Amino acid sequence: MKIIIINLALVFSIKVFSQNNILVNFINTTNTVAAGSTIYTTTTAENTSEIILDIKNISNSTKSYLVKRYDIILNSVNSTTAVARFCFAGNCYLAGTLISPPLTLTPGQSASSIQGDNQVLSCDFDEASAIGYSYIKYTFINAINSSDSLQFSIKYNDPNAPLTIMETSKNLDAFNFFPNPVSDELTFKIKATKNEKSILNIYNGIGAITIKKEIYLTEGENIFQIKTSELPVGIYFASLKINNSTFTKKLIIK
Repeated sequence: MKIIIINLALVFSIKVFSQNNILVNFINTTNTVAAGSTIYTTTTAENTSEIILDIKNISNSTKSYLVKRYDIILNSVNSTTAVARFCFAGNCYLAGTLISPPLTLTPGQSASSIQGDNQVLSCDFDEASAIGYSYIKYTFINAINSSDSLQFSIKYNDPNAPLTIMETSKNLDAFNFFPNPVSDELTFKIKATKNEKSILNIYNGIGAITIKKEIYLTEGENIFQIKTSELPVGIYFASLKINNSTFTKKLIIK
C-alpha cells in the first residue's frame, strides 16, 4: 500500500470539563482540545491521516503523562480494515500497542519543547481501501494519579458531523510536499477545489515561525518551491491555513 500523509479539515466540538493539570493544543496553534471534546476529520482511501497534538503541564510540579488509545470502531470494507497508530514520548508504536511509556514534563513545559522526534502526540490513521466511519478515543493519563487525565475522541468520516466540516474539507483535496527529509528545496503540491487565498507557515520545534508565505491557490493542482537550505537541521511543521482551517504535517530538515 502506498502511504501518502494527508491532513484534511479538522473541526472540533467542545464540552465543558475540568482540564486538570494539562493543556492540549493542536500543534503550533492556540486551538485547545478540551476534555470530552470530539475532533471530526475526513480521510481518503488507502492514505494516512495525521492529527498532531501538543501537551503542556500547567501545574506547579513535575508530572509524567502516558497516552492510551481505544479503538471503538474501525472501518472495515472490501476485506481491508483501517488501522490506528500513534507516536508519543519519543517513539512510534504499532497498531497493537495501546499504551505508551510516560513522558515527564516539568512545570510549564510542553512536549514540543523536548528535543528529539515524536515527543508530541501524533494520532495516525491508515484508511482502508474505501473510506468509512471510524471512531477512536485517546486519553492523556498522569502515570501516578489516574484522576488527572484528559480524554478526547476522533471521528473519521462521521455522517452526522456538523455540516460546516464537510463544506470546509471540500476546499482542499490534498496537501503534500517532498522530499521529506529535505536539505535544500521543498516542493509543495496542493490540490484545491476552488480559487483560494492561503498562508503557508513553517514552524520549528518550539513553535516559532521560520518561513511565512502567502499563496494564492487556483482550482486544481498547485506546485511551488521553498528554499530550506538556510534553516538549521531539525524537526519542523509545515502548516497551511485556508480561512478557518489549518492543515499541518511534520517536516524534517537534514
